[in-house]
Amino acid sequence: MGKFVDIILLALHSLSVHLVRSGLTMLGIVFGVCSVSIMLAIQTGASKEAQEKLSILGSNNVIINSIEPARETSGSGRQITVLKEYGITSGDIKCIVDNVPGVKDYATVHKVKLRYYCPEDQKRYSLVMGVTPNYADILNLHIVQGRFISSVDMLHGTCYCVITKTLARKAFKCLNPVGKTVRLKGQPFEIIGVIDFIPSKLGISEEDIPIFIPKTTKEGRFGQINVNWNEGTMIAEDVQVDQLILQMTDESAVIQASPIVRSIMEKNHDKLEYAIMIPLKLIQAKAEQQKIWDMIFIAIASISLVVGGIGIMNIMLASVTERTKEIGIRRALGAKKREIVIQFLIEAMLITTLGGLIGVIMGYFIPPMLKDVVDVTPIVSVSMLIGPLLMAVGVGVVSGLYPARRAASLDPIEALRHE
Repeated sequence: MGKFVDIILLALHSLSVHLVRSGLTMLGIVFGVCSVSIMLAIQTGASKEAQEKLSILGSNNVIINSIEPARETSGSGRQITVLKEYGITSGDIKCIVDNVPGVKDYATVHKVKLRYYCPEDQKRYSLVMGVTPNYADILNLHIVQGRFISSVDMLHGTCYCVITKTLARKAFKCLNPVGKTVRLKGQPFEIIGVIDFIPSKLGISEEDIPIFIPKTTKEGRFGQINVNWNEGTMIAEDVQVDQLILQMTDESAVIQASPIVRSIMEKNHDKLEYAIMIPLKLIQAKAEQQKIWDMIFIAIASISLVVGGIGIMNIMLASVTERTKEIGIRRALGAKKREIVIQFLIEAMLITTLGGLIGVIMGYFIPPMLKDVVDVTPIVSVSMLIGPLLMAVGVGVVSGLYPARRAASLDPIEALRHE
């Protein structure tokens, strides 16, 4: 044990003699470990945010959207459709609820584009969505102010609405929007609540300016048929249900229900006028994608460690040449080949270990500083710090092995004659 400690002290002395050279050699390892840690932290943070946004859709939900099928055109290329009927029907909902096992609850959405107006904002078009009270619970929407639409609102068809935080900030600045009024197609609606944000996978974005109202109010005030004007042509759309969200009992029920729902929709519709989305599969695919990106990032960032290892090997080979006489003296005094190998291996490992520790410290403190730069909250864990450190130590062993064996294989007599 005492001899091993002596070898370590000798290795430290050898590195301290050429302190600047050792420090410069160490930089490759420092940057390599630090870059691996930072890239993993950013990737983990971005993946977690993406999965959280997907999980808001509900891993135990099945979402069906009405989509417009391919339009028929006349010989001149002009659209001949005046009244377009497509999408999910009430018959589809009844058939699905009655025949698909594991359906715990469901919510429907009815959309219409209307011009809205509030005193603090200009007139624009908003995507008005008639929803049922359980819509927010099924999608786990976060209510930041006020409340969501209730069963009483549905029963009486009240002119209440819920807006997003983005619209509240844009329209009312720093004022509390709850209790204020917006006009939808000239009709006043009182704001009763504000939600945090809308998951983008629902096919709705903040640019659509979504406003939620009771389903009964939408049907009573604005009807079921949406009329749009396009280049002087009136196009009317009759869509009974724009979106159906099925809440299943658990994730296994989602897997079981997916093919049944698809089969029912294929049987009830001759054309492809619906799209089925399963958040659980999206979440699983995102998790698999993260594993692949983690491997890619590690491979790319590890190039720095490989380059650092080549630098260490080069320096160690130069050190062997410089210290040939010292090696000959040690061999003449009885040092074994194994002890020479251990000495040079320890020197290489000390460089990579110290560089790895510095890189780990930098990899711990730097990612949080990059939050505003990358627009992602990096996540640093112990595993993503230990992994690069172990890689650095491994690089030290590999890069120091050949120079160590070469030093040990020197002939003691020739080494003593070396000048």
